[in-house]
Amino acid sequence: MTKLIPTLMLLLFTVIGYAQSESVEIVPLSETEICRGYTSKNIARVQMISDLPNYVNDPQIFVTYTWRAEHPNGNKMWNTSSPLRVIPIPWTGEYTVECTVEFVVLGNSNPFKTIKSNTLKVNGKTCEASKLNEAGKLENSKVQPIIKN
Repeated sequence: MTKLIPTLMLLLFTVIGYAQSESVEIVPLSETEICRGYTSKNIARVQMISDLPNYVNDPQIFVTYTWRAEHPNGNKMWNTSSPLRVIPIPWTGEYTVECTVEFVVLGNSNPFKTIKSNTLKVNGKTCEASKLNEAGKLENSKVQPIIKN
């Protein structure tokens, strides 16, 4: 009997989930042409803007976002609880960004519903050295030396 109730709840949430939105959309919050580099200026900001199903208001359900940025030089993945993401752009070329939204019942590690977003293209470009170093000079001025005794 104790296993029957969570199974029925999971089935109910799955049925409700199919009646709700089946897609999520991510959009850029910054330019999609970004100077490549390793500073705080060399990032793309993205956000998931779609409405989530009503059942996420239940305190027993939580939402996780798995963000992926793919590039020929390497891929990166983040698991977060936020519909916002900052994507570093260290290389020249095209990045493919997407997000998978998972709905999980508290106490269970497997999602009962997964929705995959659209893909978003971001381009890392080579910029003038002065533009690349602008942010670096500002950040380096804040660094404090570590003194070991």
